Amino acid sequence: MPKKVAPKTAKVMEIQEFVKSDDVDPVYLESSYYMAPDEGGLKPYALLFETMKQTKYYGIAKVCMHNREHVVILRPGEKGMVLHTMYYSDEVRKADEYQADRGDLKDKELALAKMLVESLVGDFEPMKYKDTYRENLRLMIQARIEGQAVIETPETHIAPVIDIMEALKRSLEMRKPPQVAHVSAGADEHAAASEIAAVKPKRARRVKSA
Repeated sequence: MPKKVAPKTAKVMEIQEFVKSDDVDPVYLESSYYMAPDEGGLKPYALLFETMKQTKYYGIAKVCMHNREHVVILRPGEKGMVLHTMYYSDEVRKADEYQADRGDLKDKELALAKMLVESLVGDFEPMKYKDTYRENLRLMIQARIEGQAVIETPETHIAPVIDIMEALKRSLEMRKPPQVAHVSAGADEHAAASEIAAVKPKRARRVKSA
């Protein structure tokens, strides 16, 4: 970068201010980087990391990367500082351009939706999420190389949502484990089969999410 146009942040990061972490909407976060200290800067780095972790503040700074000055957000990660380049306000669509109309929500619908959410709760483990598109593309290319026929996957038909309560109930039903009917040793086999069939959950159709 020519010296005449090089900003002050060409060599040194300049912290502008600190803000509450809850005030930072993730929609403004662009690319993410791990930020490591320079030689001799380990203690100031550790001090900044621990201070921001305890106070729950994020830092707003300016730094030069890729021959351009960026506004960045600094936050304490699990073991060190994380840096995010930031979208400017004119690059983010305003929240009032879309909104959820909550006027017609009923208590029963909300309670059922909460049950569905709770049935899907799990630990965040990034390694269990795979790029299936890339894997399928790799398999398709390999099949072409080996001279095998590539069969197009049929398009899945998604039924339209008619009744949100019915859709939620069906989704919950799909999450329930199969029930097992217990009968006495002397019970009639036909009666046992009928009981098991009675409690077997029906398979729900897929519904389009709202």
